[in-house]
Amino acid sequence: MPQSSSIRIYPGVAALAPAYDGFVLDLWGVIHDGVNVFPGVIDCLARLEAAGKRFVMLSNAPRRAAAIADGMVAMGIPTRFCRAIVSSGEATHRELAARRDPWYAALGRRCLHIGPDRDLNLFGGLGLTRVPDIADADFIMNTGPWRDEEKVADYEDRLAEGARRRLKMVCVNPDLEVIRGGKRIICAGALARRYEELGGEVRYNGKPYPEIYGVCFEMLGIADKRRIAAIGDSLRTVVRAFVHTGQLWLGGLLGKPSDAGRELNGGPQMIQLSFDGRRLYVSNSLYSTWDNQFYPGLRSWLLRVNCDPNGGMEIDRDFFVDLHDRPGGPARAHEVRLQGGDCTTEIFR
Repeated sequence: MPQSSSIRIYPGVAALAPAYDGFVLDLWGVIHDGVNVFPGVIDCLARLEAAGKRFVMLSNAPRRAAAIADGMVAMGIPTRFCRAIVSSGEATHRELAARRDPWYAALGRRCLHIGPDRDLNLFGGLGLTRVPDIADADFIMNTGPWRDEEKVADYEDRLAEGARRRLKMVCVNPDLEVIRGGKRIICAGALARRYEELGGEVRYNGKPYPEIYGVCFEMLGIADKRRIAAIGDSLRTVVRAFVHTGQLWLGGLLGKPSDAGRELNGGPQMIQLSFDGRRLYVSNSLYSTWDNQFYPGLRSWLLRVNCDPNGGMEIDRDFFVDLHDRPGGPARAHEVRLQGGDCTTEIFR
C-alpha cells in the first residue's frame, strides 16, 4: 500500500516548532512512561522555552495538578516546566467545586469512591462525604480500580446496583487501560464503559473529550487555535479530540441496531486508520480474557469504514472478514498492520 503524501512525517518537535505558537503535550507516552522521563525531553522543553513557545502538559491522571507536578519533579523534570499542567483530576475538581453545570449541581454530596487511596487529594475542599456502601451514595466517583490486579468483572455487582439505582457516575480518567512495568492494568474508563453498557449514566473528564482541551487553550492564551499543536501517543485520545467526522453503531451490549447492515457479535475494540485518513479498519477482539467476560462465544470479525475527508462515515458493505469460519479457525482479529507503517501508530516496519 503506497504511503500517502497527505500525512507528513516529522523527525521531531524542532521541525514543528516554527509553525506553532503553543503545544499541548501528553504526559504519559510523550514526556514519561510512568516511571522515567524519555531521553531528550528536558532538552526539548528547554528549547521550546528559549524559542518563546508556550506549552501545557495534559494528563488523564485522576489527581490534582500539584500532585502530578510533584511526581514529575521526582522524575527529574525541572520545576519550571511543571507549572502548566492540566489533568482530568483537576478538571473534575473544578467542575465539582463550581457546580455551574446542572449535571454536576444535581449530584448530591455523598459519593461512593471507586479508586485507590492515591487519588484522595481529588476530594480536598469539595465538601463531599465518601460512603462505603453504594446504597448510601448519591453518585459514584470513579478514578480506577482499588487494586491494580483487579478486572472489570470484579466490579460487576456494584456497577449493576448503581445502574439499577440510576446513580450518575463521574469518570475521572477516560483511559481504558495502561501498561505499567509490562503489566496491563484497567483504568476508570473500562469501568465506566461497562457501567454505560449496564444502563448507567456517565460524565467523562479528560482526553479525548473537548472540554479539557478548552482548559488547555485557556491556559495557553493563544486566540488562533490553528497555531496550537497537540502531541500525543494515541489516536483514540488525541485525534478524536480534534476531529469528529461522524458516528456509527457497531455491535455492543445495548441491543441497538447495527449500522453494518448485519448482526455483529461483540463490539469494536481495535481500530486502525489508513495513511490517507480515508479507511478505518475495525476489529472486535481486545484480549481473550476480557472478550470472554463481556461476549461469551465471541465470533471475531474485521470490517472497514470509509471516511469522507469533508466529514461523514459509512460502512463498506463489500468488505467484511469473518474469522470464525476461516480455514484453521476460529481465530480472533486484533491489531490491523499496514504495510510500511511506523511506530507512531503502534505498527512497526
